[in-house]
Amino acid sequence: MATGLPTESLSMEEGIALAVEKPDTEGPVISGVQPLTTSVGETLSYRSGITAVDDRDGAVLLLVDSSSINLSVPGEYQVIYSAEDSSGNRTEVTTTVVVTEPKAVASEAVEPDPGVTAGQAGAQTGGASLENVNALADQILAQIIKDGMSQREKARAIFDYIVSHMRYVGSSDKSSWIVGAYTSFTTGRGDCFNYYACSKALLTRAGIPTVDLQRVNGNSKHYWVLADVGDGYHHFDPCPHPQGYPLTCFLLTEAEVRQYSSNLSAHSSYYANYYTYDYSACPVKAAGMPVNEPASPSPEQTIEPNSTEMPEMIEPAQPEGPLDPAGGMPEPTPEVTPEPTSEPTPDFPAEPVPEAAPEPTPAPEPAVQMEGQEG
Repeated sequence: MATGLPTESLSMEEGIALAVEKPDTEGPVISGVQPLTTSVGETLSYRSGITAVDDRDGAVLLLVDSSSINLSVPGEYQVIYSAEDSSGNRTEVTTTVVVTEPKAVASEAVEPDPGVTAGQAGAQTGGASLENVNALADQILAQIIKDGMSQREKARAIFDYIVSHMRYVGSSDKSSWIVGAYTSFTTGRGDCFNYYACSKALLTRAGIPTVDLQRVNGNSKHYWVLADVGDGYHHFDPCPHPQGYPLTCFLLTEAEVRQYSSNLSAHSSYYANYYTYDYSACPVKAAGMPVNEPASPSPEQTIEPNSTEMPEMIEPAQPEGPLDPAGGMPEPTPEVTPEPTSEPTPDFPAEPVPEAAPEPTPAPEPAVQMEGQEG
């Protein structure tokens, strides 16, 4: 409004009118946005500590777009924060969300759960039967499987459920996979045998074929399955891996698990042959198996028949980086390589019973003594 008068001469009403007429071009200020990190199987709060405030409207609605993020798959994603004031001014801020491999439970992977005695563990298996295991598996599947899911999506839902609901402890009853699965479902805890057993139970009830696998030529035992979701048998192992060397073993090829085993062995011979099994005894060929695969893996370390069985390997907590023998993990004694035998591995999960004892050889000392701990 042109009056020809200095600004000081404007009336109060005219000053208010000029102030109101000034356009609002400033959008809300979004504060507190930072990069986020989480692990597979964990939850994430996108709004914690974040505010959206406008210079005229005050606090305004904060919108969060996390549609591109998959908390079940490791990787780097983006989350978008936005806010708009009453004048239509919009502010948008983007940050990264890093999803890492599932965390191995360090403290529980070193020692058995002190809250569960051998007697209590036995009592927990009193109701173990195939009928009960199937009923429990069906209850879980009813919660996690949705209509229209592909076989692969069902397998992923099962994998994620086990990772998020199981707690690793250092020993278990390995009398049968049914006992292992029942213990997993009723207590939510166990070692690699329990992870294997509940995987077998859930996958089978979901209509996904499986094959049982057991480590050979290693310093301890380990159990997992091959699963076929329609494109061949792949490795499926939701059990936590050695800390510092994580792996999401979800439908991996033979080449992928062999590469992991090779990398792990390079850091410490204690972890030798992590995913080595009796190839000749396996009724199927895993996807990615080399064409000219030997009939069976070359023996690298065995235990003298009828000797005291070596305790199963616990996935122990290790510092980040290479496993350092001087840091508490002694190097194993020189390995003794016996003559290869052609004895097939008996049906899983029964313990191997050799038909005839080989020539006596000195039993190699265990690479690591962890009393009272298994798989």
